[in-house]
Amino acid sequence: MFKFIKQSNSVDLISEGFCLKNLSITVKAQDNTVYSLPITRVEDNLIYGVVDEAEATVKINETDGILALVAEGGLIRDRSKNQFFDNAATNLNSHGAFSLTFTEVEGLKSYTASNLTVFWTVNDVIGSSNIKDIVPKTQAIVYEGKDNYGMLFATCDKQYKSMFEGSENGLSVTLQSFKRGMLKFSSVLFFAAVDNNPYQLPQKLAAHGLEFLGKKAAATNEKRYPEIFEYLGWCSWDAFPLCVTHQGILDKMEEFKTKNIPVRWGIIDDMWSTLDGENNRASMHDRKLTDFKADPKQFPNGLKAAISEVKEKYGVKIGIWHPFTGYWHGFDPEGATAKNYAKYLTENEDGRLIVKPTAEDMFGYHNAFYTYIKDAGADFVKVDNQSALEWFYRSMGTVGEIATAVHTGIEGAVGLNFDGTIINCMGCATENIWNRPNSVINRCSADFLPENRKWFIDHIMQCTYTCYFYSGLFKGDFDMFWTDDGQAVKNSVLRAMSGGPVYVSDKVGRSVAEIILPLALADGKILRCKNSAVPTYDCLIADPRTTGKAYKVWNETDNGFVIAAFNLDKEEKTVEGSISPFELSGANADAYLGYNFFSGEAELLKKGESIDFKLNNYDDYKFYNFVPVKNGFALIGLIGKYITSATYKQFGKNKYTVLNGGELAFYSETKPECVYVDGEKVPFTAKNNYYLVDLGEISASHILEFEF
Repeated sequence: MFKFIKQSNSVDLISEGFCLKNLSITVKAQDNTVYSLPITRVEDNLIYGVVDEAEATVKINETDGILALVAEGGLIRDRSKNQFFDNAATNLNSHGAFSLTFTEVEGLKSYTASNLTVFWTVNDVIGSSNIKDIVPKTQAIVYEGKDNYGMLFATCDKQYKSMFEGSENGLSVTLQSFKRGMLKFSSVLFFAAVDNNPYQLPQKLAAHGLEFLGKKAAATNEKRYPEIFEYLGWCSWDAFPLCVTHQGILDKMEEFKTKNIPVRWGIIDDMWSTLDGENNRASMHDRKLTDFKADPKQFPNGLKAAISEVKEKYGVKIGIWHPFTGYWHGFDPEGATAKNYAKYLTENEDGRLIVKPTAEDMFGYHNAFYTYIKDAGADFVKVDNQSALEWFYRSMGTVGEIATAVHTGIEGAVGLNFDGTIINCMGCATENIWNRPNSVINRCSADFLPENRKWFIDHIMQCTYTCYFYSGLFKGDFDMFWTDDGQAVKNSVLRAMSGGPVYVSDKVGRSVAEIILPLALADGKILRCKNSAVPTYDCLIADPRTTGKAYKVWNETDNGFVIAAFNLDKEEKTVEGSISPFELSGANADAYLGYNFFSGEAELLKKGESIDFKLNNYDDYKFYNFVPVKNGFALIGLIGKYITSATYKQFGKNKYTVLNGGELAFYSETKPECVYVDGEKVPFTAKNNYYLVDLGEISASHILEFEF
């Protein structure tokens, strides 16, 4: 049970296996005056602090071992009348109305924090036991304690959001509204829990948090994953970064057809619509949307003609990219869209024209826009710039109110026009991730950078740690990638494991089929893992850039596990590591067979055993599928696909449906009497300690049976 305890010189927040020591509280005015509130009242479930000018209460709410800590209070003008200040100098600070600080998390050995490095993406910050080093704008913290793991998870409530920040005084959690003139605060500060299994914590806190906050949203495992993203995709951005055209898209689709690359959907990305100014990178973020109809120079016959031709000739579905702000700098006041939809628009304090911050106006504008692109043949949208709420809407409402309005309105329009099919982008801030009603996919990385070996280090860590922390709120989109650069295989493996959408972005003529085909079946369906790819136990709270150890990532399929290992050493020195399925959450078999995709070797591991290895440089990596050995038998799957254990489904004793043809591997302590494919007896050959069988026709599924 969580409770406050008054010690001789401090107040602590404690529970079994959890203790925040030496609590203090402050209230901050807009003029930056800070009021330190002595804690004058301590009960099991609340503390109260007061000075003449301010007061605050912090309350404990607990359900099933999950803590929700709630703060209420404000600045007082006349205590006898309980009136709050109403002049600008003494209103609450919009970026730090209230702070709860503690000097120590008792028993904490080390931590990993999720930090909003820029306004739209988060990065991991791996520290030691010193919580004072936790950087500003931290949204979540997982730590290893004496006997368990703990997590602190910031929130976005009805009005305020919270953030963590270390200082010389300890670790503070601060409430921010982004709106000047606020008189009071009432908000959840954070959710917290401890568990022996750190992979349970994000799920538990997200599910409980959504319910406690009264959000009209579901946790990740309750949301529907759009069918279209079960298939291989393509994006125009890196192929045509400044000038995507009707003809250019056709040229790329023709390349996919010629190379037998089964792309099933594409995104028409940035620079497709009619904008003010000229197409160049230097000015793009200062430009405005003139008309949400396609640029007539790039699409001379209109958007509908381009999409129709792609669908008719190549059978590829099309999504449309757009920022929720019209364009990066808003709407052009002289443009057709601003004039035609003026009732939905308003001017912000910077003079930019934007959609009004209400759910009704957000829905109204986006429904009009989506009606146009739907009539043109679009199947879904990718909505960008989502974490720029403060830039565009500060002082127009609180962050909680605006985030709720933005996401409710947009997702309502997406639901009406595209059956909820959306990729969220540049939207990893707490106000976004807590307020999406139905959508499940969120891009979890900064932009893909081709031909950059050092970039991959930041990329893989950003993607996998972000997916760990927020796995209860979204599925991670690891962004597009190139198949013909030096990082292509690593990027391909990472996306195979991601659990999210997979899409490429090579320029015309440069797609490499050999890199893409192991990701998907012949019909383009990707072999998607069940969850999001996350760090293994020994990498969760350890910095692979400095430990001398390999960085390992894992995920799960219906039939087993996948683990990849990478060298992320900051000086590219040789790193060591060991791989074992028994270190994974949910691995409960007595033995597993580990199949090394790149060497073609298989190893039998029993409990307590692992595979030791070294990685010499950034271009050295390992990738294993692990399948349980039952009664001396394990089906590895189609060895031409990265996720071999996702290539089949069992439907009876020794009977399987294999989703495609090709070469299949299996392990058996006892050699089978016969192997049947689609009812016909077929030969099989031994290779090292496993067997191979050719299933025949690549594009068809097959029934596989074993007779012992």
